Amino acid sequence: MLLTNSQWAETNPGKRRLVAPNLPLLCVGLTGESPIFLVELFWGFEDADRAIRSVLVPSPEELIKVVREFGTTCCRVFHVTLSNGDRDSAPMFEEVIALQSYREYGSDFKSYIFVDRQGRQRPCFSWFSSPHADVLWEDELRFDYVDQGGKYD
Repeated sequence: MLLTNSQWAETNPGKRRLVAPNLPLLCVGLTGESPIFLVELFWGFEDADRAIRSVLVPSPEELIKVVREFGTTCCRVFHVTLSNGDRDSAPMFEEVIALQSYREYGSDFKSYIFVDRQGRQRPCFSWFSSPHADVLWEDELRFDYVDQGGKYD
């Protein structure tokens, strides 16, 4: 989940006007209970009017909405693994080449996995168990910068 508070809002009126209608923040906090995705947007340097260059997204469901809004050819996605206060582990960024969901037959509840650059399926939530063999799979997102074999063009 993404968090902020009023003390983290940009107060400089000039900076606020520069990015209007967006709300400029100085900081955004991240919690550890949900996955975090970083969506890097490709507007190109010639499109200086687009202030937002990257987006933090706090769930696979929201990731689907955001990527469909911008298009898979206009972005690159990373799954962010936080250390959650453990000094012995380090945060990780893993590039996402696909997002898939699965659900038990007769259930509407979806679980999500992402596919990394090496073609490994990884759960979006660390506490999700591996899917059973008898589940319904759905491709939610596939990124166009990857060829059919799962490798970069």
